[in-house]
Amino acid sequence: MAKPWLLLLLEVSRSDDERSRVGGKCTREKIVAYFHALFQKLERTPSQVWDALACRCADLWPGELMDDLRCAWEEELISRGMINWEDIEAWHARGKEGCLQYMKERYTLITDVVEEMAWWACFDKDRKFTYREKIAIDGRQERREG
Repeated sequence: MAKPWLLLLLEVSRSDDERSRVGGKCTREKIVAYFHALFQKLERTPSQVWDALACRCADLWPGELMDDLRCAWEEELISRGMINWEDIEAWHARGKEGCLQYMKERYTLITDVVEEMAWWACFDKDRKFTYREKIAIDGRQERREG
């Protein structure tokens, strides 16, 4: 299940007209306020949550959250392997409009789930399994039968 903050973030990529048609009511400002609250409330130990929060702040334009990000970065809560400080600064330099344009291009409203997922290997009936996949499938079947 998607995290509530991720759903809020995806909501920002829609135009006001799209949000009103699909019932969305979240603005970028509300998401930024929520992210700011997360910076204050999250446990101060490195985790994937901190990594995801930093990346989503960059996507959304980190302007108002730069102090929070800098503090989390200096406390080494954010993995350097996930996003580095230069990336965060580059997103900030891109500007709010540039980041929001990127969001609109990256996160689009899904209107046809079948079309979106049709390329997944699990839906390819003619797909040939690799040797490892075949062994894994056979092993699962043996455990069920045994």
